[in-house]
Amino acid sequence: IGGNVELKAGAGSSTVGGNLLLVSGAGSTIGGSVTVRLGAGSSSGSFSVADATASSLLTVSPTLLAGACAAITLSATASSLSLASTGVVLTGTTTKVTGGNLLVDSNGFEISNSGTPKFTVSNGGNIVTAGTMELTMDAATITHSGATSLAVTTPSFSLTVTNDITLGSAAQTAPITLNGPITAASSVAIGTSATVGSTLSVTSTTSLNGLVKMAGAFTSSAITSTTSCTQGDFKYDTTDLYICVGVTYKRVTYTAW
Repeated sequence: IGGNVELKAGAGSSTVGGNLLLVSGAGSTIGGSVTVRLGAGSSSGSFSVADATASSLLTVSPTLLAGACAAITLSATASSLSLASTGVVLTGTTTKVTGGNLLVDSNGFEISNSGTPKFTVSNGGNIVTAGTMELTMDAATITHSGATSLAVTTPSFSLTVTNDITLGSAAQTAPITLNGPITAASSVAIGTSATVGSTLSVTSTTSLNGLVKMAGAFTSSAITSTTSCTQGDFKYDTTDLYICVGVTYKRVTYTAW
C-alpha cells in the first residue's frame, strides 16, 4: 500500500464544522479542472465519499459506480439525460414519468410480474395482455381504421349489454354474416326482412302477424296419395293444397269463385 495524504478540516468553533474546498484556477478561455486519478496496481482502487460514521455515500472505480443517500436528483438543464447499459433496473414503490410521454423507441414495451409478461406492446404495434382490459369512459370507442377487417378470435365469445346492441353500418346496408346457429333466450325481433339460406327451425309456437308468402311451396310435380313426405310438409299447385300427415299427403281442392 502506498503512502497516504490526508487533508482534514478543523472541527470549528461553532455548530458547523470546517469546510474543505478544492478550487481549480481560472482561465481566460477555459477554466482549470479538478482531477482525481487512481493509483495503478494489480487491481484498481476506488474513489469514495463517506459520512461521519464511515457509511459510504459514493464509490467510483473502473468496475463500479455506486451511491446511497436519502434523495438523488439528476437534472439535465440543456439537453437529454442518457443511460446506456446492457440492462436498466428501476426499483421503487412507485415509478413516475412527468413532463411528457414515456417513449420506447425501436423496441417493444413489456410489463411483467415475477418474470411473467402481463402486458406487451411489440415494435410492430401488436398488443398482448394477460389480464382484463377495462374501459371506464362514459362513451368509450374502439376504432379500427385499417383498410381490410377487424378479426376477433376466441374459443367462446360473451357480450353482455345493459341497453341495446347495434350491428351494421349507419346506412343499414352492411351485411352481417353468421356462420353458426343463432340462439335467443326470449325473442328475436326483425325490423324489415330476414333471408334464411337453408332451414328455419322453430321449436315452439310461431306467431305470424303479417302477410305470409310461401312461394317456395309451389310445386309443378305431380303429387299423389302415395307420394312420400315428412309430416308437416306443405305444398300447393294450381288445383290443390297438400299437407303431409304421417308419411303421405292429404289434399284440399280449391273451390272456384
